[in-house]
Amino acid sequence: MAGTTTTAVGAHMSRIRFDGAAAWAALTPAQQAEIGAIALELIVNQHGEDAYSIGFEPTAEKRPFQAANPLLNDMLMSAISDALAEAVPALIDDTLPIPVPSLLGPVCRACGCSEQDACDVGCGWAEPELCTACKGT
Repeated sequence: MAGTTTTAVGAHMSRIRFDGAAAWAALTPAQQAEIGAIALELIVNQHGEDAYSIGFEPTAEKRPFQAANPLLNDMLMSAISDALAEAVPALIDDTLPIPVPSLLGPVCRACGCSEQDACDVGCGWAEPELCTACKGT
C-alpha cells in the first residue's frame, strides 16, 4: 500500500499513517498535474475570497470567488480520491481504517491526542505514541 505505514508499538498497533510524499511520488505525472492545478486554483481563489470578505453582503468582486470555492473543493476531492483509491484502500472500502496524516506528527495510541490537540489536563510524550496523561492507564 503506497503512502501508508503501520508500526507495532508494545502490545498495541499504532494508527495507520498516511505519507503524502510517498503517495504523491506514486501518482502518474497526469494525476500530479491535475491535482496540482486544481490545488493552485483553490489557493488563489481563497486569497480572492479573503481579499473581498468585507461584511456579509455578497459583492460583485466576491461573488465569483464564493461560487468557485465549492466547485474547486469538489474537483480537488474527486481528483485526489480517484488518484489515491489504489494507494489508500480505505477511501473506497469503508471497513478499513482511514490513515492519519503523517504531517500531524505523533498521535497517542491510547487517546488520540497530538501536538495540535493536547489532552485537557495537558500532556507531553512519555514514549513514542503514548502521552504522559495516558501513561499507566
